[in-house]
Amino acid sequence: MRAVVVIAFAIALAGPRAFAEAGGDGEAKAAFENGKSLFHEGKYAEAADAFREANRLKPTWKLLYNIGQAEAVAKRYAKALEAFEAYLAQGGDEVEPERRDEVLREMERLRPLVGVIEVRAPAGVEVVVDGETAGVLPLPGPLRVGAGSHDVVLRERDRVLLRRQVTVAGTMTTVVEAPTSLTVPAAAPAPMAKPQPAAKTEEPKPRPKEPPKSPEPEEDKGVPWLTVGGAVAMVVGAAGIGIGGYFIHKGNGDYEDYKHAARSGDEGTWRTLKDDTIPGDKAGAVAGFVAGGALLVTGAVLLALDLIPDEGPGAAAAVGPGGLAVRF
Repeated sequence: MRAVVVIAFAIALAGPRAFAEAGGDGEAKAAFENGKSLFHEGKYAEAADAFREANRLKPTWKLLYNIGQAEAVAKRYAKALEAFEAYLAQGGDEVEPERRDEVLREMERLRPLVGVIEVRAPAGVEVVVDGETAGVLPLPGPLRVGAGSHDVVLRERDRVLLRRQVTVAGTMTTVVEAPTSLTVPAAAPAPMAKPQPAAKTEEPKPRPKEPPKSPEPEEDKGVPWLTVGGAVAMVVGAAGIGIGGYFIHKGNGDYEDYKHAARSGDEGTWRTLKDDTIPGDKAGAVAGFVAGGALLVTGAVLLALDLIPDEGPGAAAAVGPGGLAVRF
């Protein structure tokens, strides 16, 4: 694959030169050599962790290139994108133009594969994603993750406030919010009032009887479930159609990249687009249009039912908290 070839150059060029210029030795050099060995063994995630440990022991911005490439091959796309951004930011004008262009192209490839999880919870809550601690709220920046399914846990000390499986789409933001009932402490009970002596009262005088009034019709104050349900279904359906359109647009671009890779003989990119990216585009487009179309039709039906006047006993449709039902 193309990423494997690129990381091989990263190990050969960025690593030794970075340590030679930064004076890296001892534990840092051992961690770096361990990263090279792990990579050649096909253990890309472990290699990225070893390079990150070497950079922690002897910081040098040049090792961020190695970290980014190893993370990209390991398909930890969010970490790869963050490493490349840090590489360009810390390297500044010292990054060679050819290397800068290469990193920018790789970042452009990674961005559609990365989404954002926005966590809404009180300060001090710990955020854990896929078993790894992402930080304590408020986080210093956006919580970026690879597109796909993720296990999100919100913890406060030893208490789990929320555990949720979320699906994140590339370039999109998914909101995870802790329930208010779990995060707001219950109010303290109001102090009991002291008993007061009973006031003396006079016996009520009988009032003259009034003729009974005819009952007035009760005003219908029920929630218009049909209107609410229909509007919500149509809004969500329109969003699904929009997602399907996004994947069609993305798929057209990926198909052009696929043809270009085939013409240029770039087998790694060609195979990745053929086996992973393009099928994912098709699945996203089909899912968006099918789900969105179904919700649009459902919303239209509910709104149409709401326009039917209720003229007395007979069949009527109703939408309530339990769903859509027909009563007679």
